[in-house]
Amino acid sequence: MHHYTLLAFAIYFCILITIGLLASRKQKNDTDFMLGGRRLNYWVTAISANAADMSAWLFLGMPMAIYAEGFMQFWTAISLVIFMFLNWHIVAPRLRVATEKYGSLTLFSFFEARTDDKSGMLRITSAFWCLLFLTTYVAANLSALGNMFELLFGVNYYYGCFIGIAAIAFYTYIGGFSAIAWTDFFQGIFLLVAIIIVPLLAMEHVGGMSAVVSAAEHKGVPLTLFPDFSQATLLSILSMTVGWGFGYFGQPHILNKFMGIDKASELHKSKYVSTAWQILALSASAFAGLVAIAYFHTVPLHSKELIFPQMVNGLFHPFLGGFILCAVFAATLSTMDSMLLVLASVLAEDIYKKTLAKNPSEKQVLWASRISVVIVACVALVIAFNKSKTIFDLVNFCWVGLGCAFGPLVLMSLYAKNITRQGALVGMLFGGIVGALWGVFNTQISAMLPGFFGGLLVIYLVSKLTK
Repeated sequence: MHHYTLLAFAIYFCILITIGLLASRKQKNDTDFMLGGRRLNYWVTAISANAADMSAWLFLGMPMAIYAEGFMQFWTAISLVIFMFLNWHIVAPRLRVATEKYGSLTLFSFFEARTDDKSGMLRITSAFWCLLFLTTYVAANLSALGNMFELLFGVNYYYGCFIGIAAIAFYTYIGGFSAIAWTDFFQGIFLLVAIIIVPLLAMEHVGGMSAVVSAAEHKGVPLTLFPDFSQATLLSILSMTVGWGFGYFGQPHILNKFMGIDKASELHKSKYVSTAWQILALSASAFAGLVAIAYFHTVPLHSKELIFPQMVNGLFHPFLGGFILCAVFAATLSTMDSMLLVLASVLAEDIYKKTLAKNPSEKQVLWASRISVVIVACVALVIAFNKSKTIFDLVNFCWVGLGCAFGPLVLMSLYAKNITRQGALVGMLFGGIVGALWGVFNTQISAMLPGFFGGLLVIYLVSKLTK
């Protein structure tokens, strides 16, 4: 790694740790650690929710898809904008009010209180699916982080994984929800600036949009949303839109950001800030993939996944380029830290406090949360050390699994009057199993279709039968 680039990374990680230290001064009890005392303003809520959502896929996956397969891949971005807006509009306000009403610090304790489940089965089942899918999700992102360290800077994969998880675990351990929200806010602004600036400069470098169109025609890359109207193309578009979009309703690391805002009435402001951020970020990411068609028409491309980093290395001084490349790592870190906190909250609140311990004090639950951060970080590190070669497939598996298991129950809990604990439990089991096992059928149809809509139907029918 160039010493200028190393300096840029050192400065960046010091900024993150400083934010975590400043936030740690407000940690007095478990509510502060898990939800920041419900004190976030609408700006931080909006940007941190988006930063928790967008992983390295924003810099690596989307540009690669546009570069290789054309503008049809932009349907994924369209779906994300629409469904995240719906998440803010129909889920966020009711979830914020309901979780405070029931005194719930996690999504799963809310499910238990909402259905009046005295058996604990609903909470334990929720925790199981969360630990399965979200720990795998953290490990997949950690593996991506290690690969980026190795491919971009020659740092050993295992050292890269350890450095990444150690930094995240440190500021999460000391600062909890507030540290994550403020670091994600900083990283969200930073990565938005980076993803906009780089393709604009690259466009000027290649000679404008006409050069992009010419290079795309030469390579046979379609620049339309509908390259044709064949059944295969339409099924692919349906899978891209539905497979990712409906998953938003069941992502705990995004939903808990809604629960931490100071006033539910401020969420409508967060909705529009978030939507504007997401439109800018996803459009710029797709634009980077388009410009890359012309940029790498003459410049050799080492890897399609490294389109954005290679453009940065070719356009900027190593110090400035290293600082911009921190945005790629920011996208991964801001997703992982939110997941790490949710997993720690599940272990401390849903397992330790309500299952293992007998009337623990707030201080004991706070320390259980911090210890859980270390435990989850170690488990994710062990999984990542297996060095999976299908990182983006794993991310899709976890996203769909969480969406199928929790999305239907979130909507039914907020909008249906007569759901029962039996309906909630069976619906969650159905959705989680479909999300986990659908891949064995090797079909073009996303598991989100049968898992999500089947889960809604199962919750409704079983609740009606057990009313």
